Amino acid sequence: MQKDHHIVPGADSSQRNPSRPARPMGIAPASLAERLVEASAYLHHQADARDIARYVSILAHQLIPAADGVTISVRVHGVGGYAVLGVYGYPHFPGTMIIDADSEMAQRVQQEFWLRTPDEIMQLFTVDDDDNGRRFLATESMGIRHNSVLGMPMRIRRQNDEDDVVGAVWLGNWTLHNPFTANDHTRLRLLTQIAALAFDDAEYATIYQSDGQSVRRWMRELPYDAETRHADRGDKNGVKRVDDDSSESNDLDFAVEVPEFSERELSVLRLIGAGMTAREIAERLYISVNTVRTHRTNLLNKLGVHSSTAAVARARELGVLS
Repeated sequence: MQKDHHIVPGADSSQRNPSRPARPMGIAPASLAERLVEASAYLHHQADARDIARYVSILAHQLIPAADGVTISVRVHGVGGYAVLGVYGYPHFPGTMIIDADSEMAQRVQQEFWLRTPDEIMQLFTVDDDDNGRRFLATESMGIRHNSVLGMPMRIRRQNDEDDVVGAVWLGNWTLHNPFTANDHTRLRLLTQIAALAFDDAEYATIYQSDGQSVRRWMRELPYDAETRHADRGDKNGVKRVDDDSSESNDLDFAVEVPEFSERELSVLRLIGAGMTAREIAERLYISVNTVRTHRTNLLNKLGVHSSTAAVARARELGVLS
C-alpha cells in the first residue's frame, strides 16, 4: 500500500459532462462556521464516544454529500485498539467491529489518504490472512464498489508537541458523478479537528457484542488496576466482532420511550436530516419559515436535544428515521 498520497484538487466530473446531475453542495459555506460551532458545543463533554460518533457520522454526510458512506474508528483503551463506533451508508452488524492496536488495519487508521484508483482502494481493504494469503475485507461482499476513499486521522497535539491519533474518519464514494473535491478535503479536516477534541474528552464507549447486547469500555487507561476483559484476539488481521461475557459490562438494557410526532413534524425532521435550511423546508412544504422553526423547536423538545444535528442523530437511534 502506498503510504504517502499527494492531496490534489479533485475535478468535478459534472462540470466536464453537463448531462450528469449537478453535484449536491451540502451545507452552504455561509452556514458552515455556524454548524461547526453548534457541533462543537453539543459534543463538548459528551460521555459516550458512541454518541459522539453517531453525531459526527451524520454531520460528515451533511457537510460532504459526496460521501455515500462514512465510518468512524475511535481508539478505546478497554478493547485494546480501535472500535468502529459510527457508520453511515454501510450495512450495520449486531456486533461492534474492533481493530487491534498492533494490526495492519490499525496502521492505516493513522494515515491520511485520498485514494482514486481501484488498485489503491483494493490495497486499503486487503489484509494478511494466514490461511488464504491476502484477504479482501468489507466492501465487495456488501455489493459496494468504491470510486474513491478519503481518510483523515483525528489528531490531538499533546504537551510534548507530539500528535496523538485518537481515531479516524473514512469517507467512501461510489457515485460516479460525485467525486471528492479539495473543498471536501478541507471540510473533513475541520470536522476531524472538532471530533478529535470530543473523543479525547469522552469517558467510555458503548460496545455491542455479537448478540446485540451492549457493554461499556473505558476510553483511557485507568489510574488503578481496572482493566476490562474483551474479545479473544486470535484474528491476526485485527478485525473482529465483540463477543464479551464480562460481568463488568454495565449493560444498557433499559427500555427507551419513543416520542409521538405529527406527520408534519416527521416531514420537517426528514428534511432537516437531508441538510435543508429552514427556508428550503418552508418552500418544500409550502409553509412559513416561522412554522418550520416552531416544528423544529417541538422536535428538539420531544427528542431531548439542543440542535438539529443532534435531533437527527437521536431520531435515527430511536428508529424514527431510517
